[in-house]
Amino acid sequence: MSIPSGTRIRRRIEGDEGVVTKPNSTPGFVYVRMDGGLQKSLAEAQIDIINPEIEDLLDISDVECLDEVKNKLRYVINEGIGKTDLTTLIIKLACEVGETQYSIQRIAEALVKESQQRLAITNEAEKLKLEAKRQNYGDDITANALLPFYVAKAITARTRYLPTDGPSAVVPFLTAVAGLTKIGTMVEGSKVANYRVPTNIFGCTVSQSGGKKTPGAKLLVEYPTKALVVDMAKANEQEQLQWKDSCRGLKKTDQPPPPFPKHLQVNDYTGEALAAQLQAQESKGLGLLIYRDELSGLFGGFDKYSNGKGNDEQQMLELFDGGGLSSIRIVGNRHYSRSQVSIYGSIQPELLRELVANGDASGLWARFLFVPLPRKAVSLPLTTTPVEVEEMEAAAAKLAEICDAVYKMPARTYELDEHASKIFVDYELKEQKEAIKASIGAVSALHGKSAGKVLRVAGVLHLIEIADGGLASNGKISSSTINKAIYLVGHLNDWALSLHSGVATGGGSELMRTVHKLAEQAQYGQPIRWKEVQNQLTKAQRKDVDSEAVNEAMRALASAGYGVIEMGQRGGTSYKATAPLP
Repeated sequence: MSIPSGTRIRRRIEGDEGVVTKPNSTPGFVYVRMDGGLQKSLAEAQIDIINPEIEDLLDISDVECLDEVKNKLRYVINEGIGKTDLTTLIIKLACEVGETQYSIQRIAEALVKESQQRLAITNEAEKLKLEAKRQNYGDDITANALLPFYVAKAITARTRYLPTDGPSAVVPFLTAVAGLTKIGTMVEGSKVANYRVPTNIFGCTVSQSGGKKTPGAKLLVEYPTKALVVDMAKANEQEQLQWKDSCRGLKKTDQPPPPFPKHLQVNDYTGEALAAQLQAQESKGLGLLIYRDELSGLFGGFDKYSNGKGNDEQQMLELFDGGGLSSIRIVGNRHYSRSQVSIYGSIQPELLRELVANGDASGLWARFLFVPLPRKAVSLPLTTTPVEVEEMEAAAAKLAEICDAVYKMPARTYELDEHASKIFVDYELKEQKEAIKASIGAVSALHGKSAGKVLRVAGVLHLIEIADGGLASNGKISSSTINKAIYLVGHLNDWALSLHSGVATGGGSELMRTVHKLAEQAQYGQPIRWKEVQNQLTKAQRKDVDSEAVNEAMRALASAGYGVIEMGQRGGTSYKATAPLP
């Protein structure tokens, strides 16, 4: 190394200090003017560079008692002192105040935990502020902003008495429509780069238990496709009857194989059964929607029939890109070259946090559009008029009409018009750069999959416009449509990014939400104190959470505008919730 002139150094063995004046002609040596005035030639390997900032952190000249030890440790920990320097400081402090090194170490460990908790709470408070802004921005992403007028009107009518916003009402229907598209229906982002994606969507509503996510799924996924599902069941039954007729009078060995039933939707499967189903689907060019009320059961069931040695998760990853399968089995080989699988369901936020806690190395979660359901109460109507009943029936018929029209569309590749192509190329490059910059793997994966999700959403929005009669079947995807897709995917990505960041930075989120939830549940809206929170903490939480951490969470919640702080006569802190968390 070459130490610049003017650098302050310390000799490792002797401990005396000086300043480098100039390099020595001998490699690896420098001239140093020692503090006593002597000039010496010293080997660089025998000296340490003095960092003024570290020296300040290790200075204990003003420490004389245990309280000052705590203050010193708290200061250096908050300044970000390294582990090695902290150990050095602990040894020096123990000697200075006559305490054991172990006792000073325990104080330091407690202060490090306190600092980490405070940082996590500070980060979560900032995320709550950003989430509130995100929701305000999301108010502009309405059904009317995304869909043709009469389709938007129908969705708005069907969800009138549900706690939905624009994204949480639109995405379930988009996913239902995506599940009806034929194998080979694609959106092309770049012909020369061979950038094409199928028009499938992996969608998931995120809501607490009792949040009315199931009624929304029935109105926007199940009912609009019900007639098509029934027709498919009848067609399967007819095929079975025809097969039985063809087998009459034939020996069993001469009979043709029975027809494999086709489906538009399934809600439970094993990897092997799905492979067989997709083989049957491909024979008719049919897409498939995996429709599961609780997706946590689907994710938790990966490889459950193969002792964890199967490839169910890998299969799902490949299905997102319309991949095929060629599998040799002792009984019943499986082969399909293409697929068109969409997924829709719901999950509770706590379960989702557990699932993403280990990151997203495979990119599975990055493939999903996670849609938080707003936490709000919506009253049922006191009376029902014939006019409103007629309106609801017309809305249901409109959504079913769109689904029927999309289902009848033949497979084809849809291109972007010139302006839309420019917008998409710029967006895709931006997301590539964000993926490279990201320090959290799951965040990088999310940015990496964003452009593909935008193309998928744009494709389905385009199909709905065609089905509604607003576009010719051979029309190109417009800049307006690609912008709508970018706004929607970006809005949902912001929520997912906050989720991954919160999981990565620790438990501040859990503590703040626990405190706020208890405050919301307090009898007669009375403020809560540390004691009320302590009684509700789990055994594991009590090891890490003390009164100061809870008070810090209360102050952060109040600062973010979700409650108010009240001080007791003896100076105790209490907290009252005034607004729901996002």
